[in-house]
Amino acid sequence: MLLRFFYILLLSTALGSLASLHAQNNGSFSVDYALPRDVVIDTIEVSSSSEAIDDKYVVLLSGLRTGQKISLPGEETSRALKKLWNEKVFADIKLLARETRPGHVALTLQVKERPRLLKPIITGIKKGERDDITDLIKWYRGEVLTEYLMKVTEYRIKDYLADKGFLNPTIDFSTSSDSTMPPNFVNLQIDVQRGQKVKVAGIDIQGNRMMPTSKIRKALKEAIVEKSRIDMHKDFLRFLGGQPKFSKVDSVVLTDGFFKATAEYLRNANRINIFTKSQYNEYEWEMARDQVIALYNSKGYRDARFLHDTVYMKDNEIFAEFLIEEGNQYFFRDISWSGNQKYTSGMLDTLLGIEKGDVYDQERLQKRLNMDPDALDISSLYQNDGYLYFQIQPVEMLVEGDSIDLEIRISEGKQAYIRRIILTGNTKTNDRVILREVRSKPGDLFRRSDVIRTQQALSQLGIINPQTLEIRPIPDPVSGNVDLEIIMEEQPSDQIELSGGWGAGQVVGTLGLSFRNFSLRNLLRPSTWSPLPNGDGQTLSIRAQSTGPQFQAYNFNFNEPYLGGYKPISLGFFVNHSTFAFGLTDSSSRLSTTSVGVTVGKQLRWPDDYFQIMGGITYMRYDARDYQLISGSADRFSGVSNNININVGLVRNSTNDMIFPTSGSEFRLNAQLTPPWSLFNNKDYNTISDEERFEFLEYHKWKFQGKWFIPLDKRAGDRDAKLVLMLRTEFGFLGQYNAAVGITPFERFFLGGDGLTGFNVDGREIIAQRGYPNLSLTPGSNGTSTGAVGGTIYNKHTAELRFLLSPNPQAKIWVHAFAEAGNAWLTFDEYTPFQINRAVGIGARFFLPMFGLLGVDYGWGLDPIGPAREIPGGQFHFMIGQQF
Repeated sequence: MLLRFFYILLLSTALGSLASLHAQNNGSFSVDYALPRDVVIDTIEVSSSSEAIDDKYVVLLSGLRTGQKISLPGEETSRALKKLWNEKVFADIKLLARETRPGHVALTLQVKERPRLLKPIITGIKKGERDDITDLIKWYRGEVLTEYLMKVTEYRIKDYLADKGFLNPTIDFSTSSDSTMPPNFVNLQIDVQRGQKVKVAGIDIQGNRMMPTSKIRKALKEAIVEKSRIDMHKDFLRFLGGQPKFSKVDSVVLTDGFFKATAEYLRNANRINIFTKSQYNEYEWEMARDQVIALYNSKGYRDARFLHDTVYMKDNEIFAEFLIEEGNQYFFRDISWSGNQKYTSGMLDTLLGIEKGDVYDQERLQKRLNMDPDALDISSLYQNDGYLYFQIQPVEMLVEGDSIDLEIRISEGKQAYIRRIILTGNTKTNDRVILREVRSKPGDLFRRSDVIRTQQALSQLGIINPQTLEIRPIPDPVSGNVDLEIIMEEQPSDQIELSGGWGAGQVVGTLGLSFRNFSLRNLLRPSTWSPLPNGDGQTLSIRAQSTGPQFQAYNFNFNEPYLGGYKPISLGFFVNHSTFAFGLTDSSSRLSTTSVGVTVGKQLRWPDDYFQIMGGITYMRYDARDYQLISGSADRFSGVSNNININVGLVRNSTNDMIFPTSGSEFRLNAQLTPPWSLFNNKDYNTISDEERFEFLEYHKWKFQGKWFIPLDKRAGDRDAKLVLMLRTEFGFLGQYNAAVGITPFERFFLGGDGLTGFNVDGREIIAQRGYPNLSLTPGSNGTSTGAVGGTIYNKHTAELRFLLSPNPQAKIWVHAFAEAGNAWLTFDEYTPFQINRAVGIGARFFLPMFGLLGVDYGWGLDPIGPAREIPGGQFHFMIGQQF
C-alpha cells in the first residue's frame, strides 16, 4: 500500500498556547483545522540533539503513550508540548506524525536541549565579592541555562550589591565554549560593573513640632535606602508575574532545580516575598514608617501619621521629603478590668504598673499585658497558673480632651492540664534523658514558666541544639487538656582534643577524648553502638599530656548526671596520674602525683531548681625526689605527701546555652578542706623536717566565680541574640589552720597568660589573664614564668563583648572585645583588691564538635610588671578547650 506521509509541527510557548500547525502530505492527505481526525498512536520515538536526553523520560513527561487515541490536531498534543516546554530544558520542540495505516500514526518528538553550565566566570568585581556571590547563588555543573536562571542570578547580584550601597549596577551575560568542553556545555560569562555607591544626600522632615528631627531621621535613614531599591525588585516581580506558573505561590511547581532552590530562598527571606506583590510593595518602607509612628505613640501621640512622603534619586544621590501630622499628646486616665475572677482588679493594677496621668504609651501597655521579657506580665500571671486559653484585650472606652479611659477585658477560660509529652528528633538520645529534664509531667497543671525552664534545662545538656529547640503546646479546647511536643535537633557532642602548649621551656602535647552522651549500660551491647555506646547523657573523658620522658599525665573521668537514671543526683569518679622530671637521668629531681576521687551532686528545689549542691572526697599522693617546693629556694623535698580533702560546692546556673550563652547567669562557690592534722598528730612543727611537715597536707581553699550574660540586641529575643555582654568576677583564697605549719606549697594559684602553660603536678591552679606573659602575675615572677612561687589569694574581673558570626552547631563562631584585670598575692596581708593589672584586647572563638572550643586572643597589658616595672605590650594567646 502506498504510504502517505504528513508532518504536523506544533509549537508551544512557555504560556502553554499552541502557536501553529504545519502539515506536509503526498497529495491525498490534508489537515483540516476545523475537522480534526481521530487517530491511534502506534509508536513514539524521540530525536534529540544531546546524548544526555533520556528518550523514555521525554515520552513520560509528554504524557503520550502507545495505543492512545488522540485527535490531530487536538488537545492531547497541545498538552504534551506544554508539559515539555514547562520543563525549561529544551530550546526547541517539534512533534512529527507519520501515518502508518489508516487511522494509525507514528509520532516523533524532536527536541533540542538548552546549553548546560560548565562554570560561571564573574568579572568586574573583587575576588571576595565573587566568592560571596558564588556562595549566595550556588551554581552547579550541568545546570540548564534558562532565562529564569540568568534573571534570578541578575536579581541576586543586584540585591547583594544594593546591600553595599551600589543601586545602579550593570550586569551583562554571555556564553563561551571550546572544543575541550563536553558537548552542549558552555561557560557563563557574567560581567558586573558596580557603578557609583549611592548615598542619602538629603532628608527634609516637616511638621514635627514635638519630636526632634534627629530621632525621626535615625528611624528613616535605613528605610530610605531600601525604598530606592523598589524599582529593581518590581522589575523582578513583573518578570515572574508575567508567567502564569508563578502567579500564585500555592500553585508553584518548580522542576528546574536551580530556580527552585533560589526561589525558595527568596520566598523565605526576611526582607521580601517575591511571589506576593501586595506583601512586598512598601513592606520595608511601611515597616520603617511604622517605627516612626511607634516612636510618636510611645510619647502619647496616638494620632500621629504621615501626610506625605516621597523618595527620589538625582545624580546618584537619594533625597527624601516627609510631612508629618503629630496630633495631640494623650495620657492614661481611668483603667478598669472586666472578666477577671481569679485575681482582683487591685492586684492586676499593681502588676500592670500604669498610673493615672502616665503618657499613653501603647507599646508599654501591650508589653505589660503580654510577654514582657523583663518582668512578670498579666498574660504570664495567668498562664503560669494553667490558664492556657486566657485572652486579654484593652478597649478605649472614652477619649476626652487629652485623656483616655481604658477597659481591659479578660477571658480567663479554664485551666489546662498536661496530657502527653511528645518527643521529636532525638534519634540517639534515650527518651528518659529528655523527659527527666521536663518540668511539666502528664497530669500537671500547664505553666508557662515550666515550659521556659524545660527549654533552658534541655539547652544546658549540650547534646541538643538550643537554636532549633522548640516546645510547642498543642491544646485541645474540648477536653481542656494540652499536649507538649518537644521538637529538637541533636548536635554533635563528642570531642577530640589535640593541642600543643608551651611550659617549662618545652612543647606540651595533649590528646583527649570526651563523650557527653555516653551510655555505660550499652557498653557490652555492640549492636547499640553508633559508633560508641551513647544515649544516656553520661560523660566520659580520657586525656593524656606529655613532653616525652620529662612529663606525662593521664586523666580518666566518668559522670552519671542522674543516679539510677531518674533521680536528680549525680555521681562521678575520676583517676589521675602525672610524672614530672627535671632531668633525664635517674638522679634527676622528680614529682609524681596520683589522685582518685568520688563526687556527688544533687539538684535543689529551693530557692529554685537552678541550684545544685556538690560534694566529694579526693585522695592525692605526691611522691617527690629532690623536689624544689618553692621556686628559688635552696630547700629540697624528698618523700611522700598525702592530700585527703573534702570538696563542697554550691552552683546556680541559669544560662541558656553551654557554648554561647545569651542570657542568664552562673555562680559557683566552692570550699576544699583537709582535716587539721596538726591538732592531733603531736608534732613539733618548729623542729621537724619538710618531709614530716608535709606528710599530710592541711589547708582550706575557697573559690568563687560569677558570670552574667546580657543580650544587647533584644529585638532578636534572648535565645537568638547575637550581641552579648559577658561579665565575670572570680576570687580564690588558700588558707592555713596552724601558723606553725605554714601555708602549703601545694594547691597555689598561678596567674597570667593563656592558662595552658605549666604542669599541674603539685595541685596548682593555672589561671588565664590575657595581655600578659604566662605566669607573669604570680608572686615571685620576674615578669615571665621564671621564679613564680604561687599565690595564696587572687581576684580577676572580665568584661567581654561578644558577637556571634555563625550559630551553626557544627561550627559555632564568634568574635569579641575584652577588658580584663586581676592580680595574685603571696599572703592575705599583702592583699590589695584594687591594685590589679589591666588589659584590653580582641579575639575569636571557634567551636567544632570534634575538637571542642578553639580560640585566639590578642591582648595588650596596660600596667608595668616584674622587677623592671615594664609594660609587656601586645601578647597573642591561643587556647583549646577552656574559656578565659
